[in-house]
Amino acid sequence: MSLGLRRRCFRGLVKLCGEYGILPSSHIIPESKVRKLGYCPISLGGSSNIWPGIYNEDDGDDGGKCVAIKVIRYFESEDVQTVKKARCFDPSPHTIEPDRDFLQNFCREVITWKRLSHPNILELIGVTMDEKEYSMVSPWMENGNIVEFLREDLQANPLKLVRPVLHFFHHFVDYCHS
Repeated sequence: MSLGLRRRCFRGLVKLCGEYGILPSSHIIPESKVRKLGYCPISLGGSSNIWPGIYNEDDGDDGGKCVAIKVIRYFESEDVQTVKKARCFDPSPHTIEPDRDFLQNFCREVITWKRLSHPNILELIGVTMDEKEYSMVSPWMENGNIVEFLREDLQANPLKLVRPVLHFFHHFVDYCHS
């Protein structure tokens, strides 16, 4: 397949998935194969919580592999302060049904992330979706995210670590827009 045709197919897939709020079945992980660990997320972001978890790729009980589960939050506006104060998020009392914009953005992000392939970017293993939660599953990184890593390793050169990723994104954006 030519590079031009691959680009057109990718853009078409992003547009279709975003427009209709659906994903290819190859991107979806059955909920029975992913399990959160603990009672609270280990990190709270502006629009998501990160949970440690276990992913069992096979039906066998081999213990599975450690993963990070990024649970996307969507709130009624008055619930945001309540959740921030609690520092622990139980999705059931605070969430509402995701709207069309949420689903479109979620699907676009998933399609784009799944397509990325670079040594400095985590792969997206897949997503779980049910009526209460939309989650993205990626490999667990023992040293945390880049900010946590740099905070712990004072000898690390931030520019040296970030430059290859920025270079990759520059070319990826060119790829997407050409």
